[in-house]
Amino acid sequence: MKTRWLRSLSALLLGLPLAAPLQATEILLNGGFETGDFSGWNVGPNPGAGGCDQPWTVAASGSECQPLGAPVGGFGAYTSLDGSGPLTRTISQSFVLAGLSAATLAWSEAAQVDNFGSLPREFSIDLRDAGNVLIANLYNEAFAAGASTGFGLTAHSLDLSALLAAHVGENLNIAFSTIVPENFAGPAGFLLDAVSLDVTAAVPEPASLPLLAIGAAAAACAARRPRSS
Repeated sequence: MKTRWLRSLSALLLGLPLAAPLQATEILLNGGFETGDFSGWNVGPNPGAGGCDQPWTVAASGSECQPLGAPVGGFGAYTSLDGSGPLTRTISQSFVLAGLSAATLAWSEAAQVDNFGSLPREFSIDLRDAGNVLIANLYNEAFAAGASTGFGLTAHSLDLSALLAAHVGENLNIAFSTIVPENFAGPAGFLLDAVSLDVTAAVPEPASLPLLAIGAAAAACAARRPRSS
């Protein structure tokens, strides 16, 4: 009888969920710029001289100077660079992680860079803290000096699980920057789109834990109870 009872209890305990199913949550807001503007983003400093030198702008296509094709969906973030430097143009977004077991940063980009200068131009992604102190450079792409480089919309992703796990609960900032290191280096255009930071976290089921404890205690008591003669 005791053996049958223990088997029933074991089956019940094994059937209890220890945690809710893992679910990916999108942390960043308006990563596809589908609101038609920079809602959710911090923009700047972001100067533009006009003409072929345009600041970060949400648009449905590239400028007349550097047409880069269609974005993902209706809109993307564009910038074109042709003028005074050195210059860094940045869009960024702040976030706080409540907890995570996995995190993936993804984005798509297109570029056309005619670099007539002596220094490489760059596209960079940085993770910073609330005081704007650099935690890590997540990605850096250099466009060679004295050369023309172009490519269509290309998807990228990075596994940030280990890095972000060390900063749970902190106010963080992720920044996307185009960097011109010198004056009048030649025209360039850049498209950023489909930005996402998917974070997966296992949330314990609080109701399951007391039941497990009660069941384990009952099983232990039953196992120690002497058999009646």
